[in-house]
Amino acid sequence: ESPRWMISKGKGAGATKILREIAAYNGVTAPQDLDSRVEKLVSATKEKTFGYASLFSSRQLTIKTIVMTIGMTASAFVYYQMVINVSNMMGNTFLNLFLLGLVEGPGNVLGFVLSNKFGRRWTHCVLLVVNSIFFGIITPLVYYPETAWAGPMISVLCMCIKMNIAATFLIGYLQAMELFPTPIRASGLGFCSIISQIISIGGPYIIALGIFDRKIPYLVMCCVCLVGSLAVSFLPETVGAKLPETLQDAANFGAKDAYFSFRPTRYEAPAAQDKMDRI
Repeated sequence: ESPRWMISKGKGAGATKILREIAAYNGVTAPQDLDSRVEKLVSATKEKTFGYASLFSSRQLTIKTIVMTIGMTASAFVYYQMVINVSNMMGNTFLNLFLLGLVEGPGNVLGFVLSNKFGRRWTHCVLLVVNSIFFGIITPLVYYPETAWAGPMISVLCMCIKMNIAATFLIGYLQAMELFPTPIRASGLGFCSIISQIISIGGPYIIALGIFDRKIPYLVMCCVCLVGSLAVSFLPETVGAKLPETLQDAANFGAKDAYFSFRPTRYEAPAAQDKMDRI
């Protein structure tokens, strides 16, 4: 385990041992007062948590948890349904499935690069909006299977959607890891992931409605992306910010950011981080 996590859990002795091992590995001498320093950190940052219940310990943290869950659900729902929907796409089913898998690598690179350059929040939001537009373009095209250009265009748009959704999948996990402080990070990631997977279970039934009308699956996924994009736009930006260390830090994180802000600079460190810096 990391020293930071052990300190947040009150395991000062274990954190001290790991820090000494790190110092020895790097060929440096650990401070003689390392034990007392670590104990001060333990006293400054230790707090009691209750797993998933801690995600709803305050109004602000509850809102962040719900919004993050909606954002991850949008990515998970569309990601899995795009694979299942391959039977509703025009052209060769096996070739379409291969192409949908091929674009995931570039999608992950795209998400990593854009989220670092332009921030997590607006990158996540814009990619979901772009997917909604693509779904809107596909919707009328499904009624022209006899044309030579409709099938290839649908396939290209579906590949773009899958690439974007792979990017938002990556960004969603990055946001969750950065928004939830160390004591509840695993609980936060687990909660968002579990809820998104449970909701995605109903996806195949939506895809099955394509038997009656080909546009239904695309319209539903278009709406899911729109809802997800609106939700993640209310999350605070994390790139370049000092991340929260305690539940109170997480609740207050980004509270003063303007909605249309772009990678805001936060000069005030969270309380726990400020204590650690002074020590």
